Amino acid sequence: TLNILASLLHVPDPRHLGVGKDVRERSKYKKLTLRGAWQIRAPTREKRYSLEADEIKSDMKMLRLLGRQVPLVPTILDSQAALLGVDASTNEKILLHGTKPELLTSILQTGLNERYTSVGLFGLGLYLAEDPSKTDQYCTADSPDDAALK
Repeated sequence: TLNILASLLHVPDPRHLGVGKDVRERSKYKKLTLRGAWQIRAPTREKRYSLEADEIKSDMKMLRLLGRQVPLVPTILDSQAALLGVDASTNEKILLHGTKPELLTSILQTGLNERYTSVGLFGLGLYLAEDPSKTDQYCTADSPDDAALK
């Protein structure tokens, strides 16, 4: 699983790293490296998510019975998502979020919570992307002794 997660950070053209109008810190590097991964279990949230996913499946089935097709939306992360057990039939996706190391502990404790967001280009909200070079623009460098990563 760690290898699959690391592959989500693969950037085919390293010239796209550390550049862009949203870059928080400019520096030169050639790849993104996975430093850690956590599996967070929240049984109540998992049950809620499962119920919502079941409702989406039911709605999609009803649409098909009515002769309507719901297009599947492809992303560049679909092959890794399949390996992680994502349900492509409901357009469930793996997306990436870039942040600063000092916000990591808060995200791990509360999840990606829109109540704690700042105003972005499109207003308040959580911004996700399929392209690791885009999420990289919102990250800042961490250090090996960063307490949030231990």
